[in-house]
Amino acid sequence: MKFESEEAIRERRGRHSIIRTGGVYGVGGKFFDWIVENLKKGATVQAFTDTKFTPTFVGDLVRVLLRLLNTDGGSLYHVAGPIPVSRFEMALAVAKTLGYSPDRIEPASVDGTGLLIPCNNSLNSEWTNSFFDTIFQKKIRFYRKSVFSRNLY
Repeated sequence: MKFESEEAIRERRGRHSIIRTGGVYGVGGKFFDWIVENLKKGATVQAFTDTKFTPTFVGDLVRVLLRLLNTDGGSLYHVAGPIPVSRFEMALAVAKTLGYSPDRIEPASVDGTGLLIPCNNSLNSEWTNSFFDTIFQKKIRFYRKSVFSRNLY
């Protein structure tokens, strides 16, 4: 369905840009809000270790969209962080960042859930990140040094 939608946009030949995002995080991001709500309730969070994605910070998405308003369009942009992480790693990062114990995040597997989630749903955002160099360079350095880095686990 996504591919067909993108093709329909391309066929119109008008001014357009197609934006693909990873899992959007920040206030209002579905997965992010679910983690925070459960941590606030005192519940544990079970998150998949066997699926990867490239998270998109909502603030970065907004900056890219605003910047694209001043372009001629016609391109496909992957707006996502540079490092693929599992949902488990993301949940750990959220818990640590907000001051919750990482022990409240439990590893889980997508196997046997009946959910159709690809093992690797990452986006290659290298071109977009270089195109929007001034926006993303600090963020890329942050990701590489942050809790998303496997060196910290």
